[in-house]
Amino acid sequence: MHQTMASRSDGYSSMRLSTLFLAALLGAPLARAVILPETQQPLILANAYAPHRNSSLGQDGDVRVMRTDVSDAPWTLARLAQDPHLARIREWPFTAKRLNWDYAYDALWGYKVNVYVIDSGVRGSHAELHGKVADGYLISRLKTAPEPGTPWDDVYEGTGHGTGVASIIAGNRIGVARDARIVPVRIADEETTGPGDWTDADVAEGIELAIKDHTDLATNPNHAAGVINLSWLWMGTKSKAAIKKALDAKMHVVIAAGNKAEDICKYVSDDFHPIIVGAVNAYDERDETTAFGKCITIFAPGVDVAIASRNDDSTIVYGEGTSLAAPFVSGALAALISTMGNDSPAVVRAELLKSANRRAQLEKLEGSPDLLVQTMYQVAKSQ
Repeated sequence: MHQTMASRSDGYSSMRLSTLFLAALLGAPLARAVILPETQQPLILANAYAPHRNSSLGQDGDVRVMRTDVSDAPWTLARLAQDPHLARIREWPFTAKRLNWDYAYDALWGYKVNVYVIDSGVRGSHAELHGKVADGYLISRLKTAPEPGTPWDDVYEGTGHGTGVASIIAGNRIGVARDARIVPVRIADEETTGPGDWTDADVAEGIELAIKDHTDLATNPNHAAGVINLSWLWMGTKSKAAIKKALDAKMHVVIAAGNKAEDICKYVSDDFHPIIVGAVNAYDERDETTAFGKCITIFAPGVDVAIASRNDDSTIVYGEGTSLAAPFVSGALAALISTMGNDSPAVVRAELLKSANRRAQLEKLEGSPDLLVQTMYQVAKSQ
């Protein structure tokens, strides 16, 4: 895969973090990212994980089931695996920022699925993502390519936004679909701090690059499906047309709903078929800044979310916002596809909604659907 040049994007970031990330929102203040204290740093070590391996198939060609139960997950993953009858995560907010929750997953979730993270770049050297990140693409506005052998993110990952998103999708410890392949599509640079810093054309170009890569891999036996994660809300004419083109190419598109506490139907209609994701906290309440309305597709955890830092290869920080809710759904889609096989976006979307938690009784919905994303394995006990 070759690299294409790039600069800035068009839309607004939906993640609220400190100036470590410089991610900006439309009218919303930046919130503080929390770095784990030194006493907790052994939770994540620079060399804690072996390089990502290629998953194996059984002799009959079927993917082997490899269920794993762990007790070192963030609360957000625990919520995805919570028994629907158990109401909500307990003990929050005082103990949410721990990595000692129960989670069950299949080691092959995401097998042969490319997740295109259209964002600010991805620090592939982080322990959460080591060996999982492809070379990726850059849109044409970025004028300077890295020197040969220079790590992608030392040059390009300016805000941390894309690294955090990717770690939720496929991180070794904090990710949903740990066998997924991350393909960064860089549409933002370190100067990207607000909606005036990018254009509709930039977002559309990023989507087009993802479509081309997906199409070029159509006959590759190691590529079963493509998921696009857009943790930026931008609904300009060009980006909407590109999203429709991606859906027509049988790609699955996940979009963050945005953090402006407004009806998302102002930007999209309910017959527009990407998956639009809102954020909830551990009380199963819609986050107070999250967009709402009938055009929301589904909710996912989006407060006190553990993510990989772009500053080094080991640190975990915490953030919030719909930017961090969307990748839980992208990861769940990758897991679902690797389990049931790929199909049209409409069919896979229907399966995602069928598997959603309908017993959560989410609060403060303001006309949004009462649906919380859920993965296929459930933990055996309440948190």
